[in-house]
Amino acid sequence: MTMFSSFRCAFLPGANSTSVLAGVSCLFDASCIIFLGFQLLEMHTSITMRQLFLGYGVLAAVLCGSLSMLWGRYEPWLPTSDQVEPVSGSYDVGPLDTLPLFEQLKTPEFFCILIYATINLTRANMYIGTQDILLLHLSDTGTYSKMFSIILPCGPIFVPVIERCDHCFGTITSLQITVLLGALYNGICLVDSLPAQIGAFFFYTAFRAFLYSVMAAFVAEKFGLATLGRIQGIVFTVAGAFNMVQYVLVGLIHGPLKGNPFWVNTGQLAILLPIFMMVEYLRSSTVVPIVEAVAGTSDPQPQPKITPQIPNEERMFLARAASSGGSPSLVSRAHWSRVRKKLVNPGLSASAQPPGSFSP
Repeated sequence: MTMFSSFRCAFLPGANSTSVLAGVSCLFDASCIIFLGFQLLEMHTSITMRQLFLGYGVLAAVLCGSLSMLWGRYEPWLPTSDQVEPVSGSYDVGPLDTLPLFEQLKTPEFFCILIYATINLTRANMYIGTQDILLLHLSDTGTYSKMFSIILPCGPIFVPVIERCDHCFGTITSLQITVLLGALYNGICLVDSLPAQIGAFFFYTAFRAFLYSVMAAFVAEKFGLATLGRIQGIVFTVAGAFNMVQYVLVGLIHGPLKGNPFWVNTGQLAILLPIFMMVEYLRSSTVVPIVEAVAGTSDPQPQPKITPQIPNEERMFLARAASSGGSPSLVSRAHWSRVRKKLVNPGLSASAQPPGSFSP
């Protein structure tokens, strides 16, 4: 709840939404290093763990109170749904954030992110839950386990990478990059070598940072701010219920597999293939033609001109830009430039080019 409620900060005026979403997600994971610090303080000072937790509770209360006051002060500055709502214009299908919540839950985009989150969140939690089992099977004496505890909170270093991937390639491609990172750490887990697991630690940290950030960016982009929290809540609730399958998998490792997680990791790696194909199907199924009437011709009945097909993902970006005067809040200037290049074909005549702000 703390992480989800912080997502709204990404849409304050002047905020870089992708960077804020990534930062919130990564800092949430990085907070686990606090307890490692507590352990070190208890070992090397006379401060007890009870005193540390009491101080931590007081500090948390002061910070939460201050944030609540500041949030109440700046909340009126948040853009309303009318301000970020895309216009349909001449497009054949209206953007998803104009639909009511119940209709949004029927869309392929929702089912895609629901299945994507359910599988990948389970995999992410499964790795943390079975990582000690894997290292013990590889005869680790505790060194690599501590190393993982230090590397995992380093997720914030990937924030600029996440922001650049999202702005240059879009959220669907960023989802696929996340799948690739998941395949890399999962593949290394199949290697019977302790030093190789350092690579798994690195790729898992990147995977986890991408996972939460990109999913939040996808939901915000596809469904809008009005239903962002509810869509996220539904997705994570279903994913949380599915996470119960971890008990079955861990039972298999300790039972029939005799402490060797190889086959469980192999299954987790194999399930990424249908996930990858599902996201690619979503990309291809949301490609629609943009039909524009040719203006200023001498024909009594101008014929429609069809521009090259543009993915629905970028068509929605374009609609946001049109509704905000060509400066979309959820899209970077680099991505906006890339969309314009796809729309504006230098070989077309001036009459066939998009009107208004879409002309070069």
